[in-house]
Amino acid sequence: MGNFADAALAYSKAAIMLYFLLVEAIILPSAPLILDHSDKQRIRNYIEILVTRQKLCAAQKLESNQAQG
Repeated sequence: MGNFADAALAYSKAAIMLYFLLVEAIILPSAPLILDHSDKQRIRNYIEILVTRQKLCAAQKLESNQAQG
């Protein structure tokens, strides 16, 4: 069960970091980040994959908790 919880948390943190790169990092004055359309699309795809995996891990964790309790 711990592995599912840890994985869900890691996927969530990774998705948040990529979202930051996609939305916030491009407007930072100290280190401008330039992303072309294909880079943005790739990051969006990674975020979608991570969120899907996070949801699967969370569901597995819930399922495991119900089986134990």
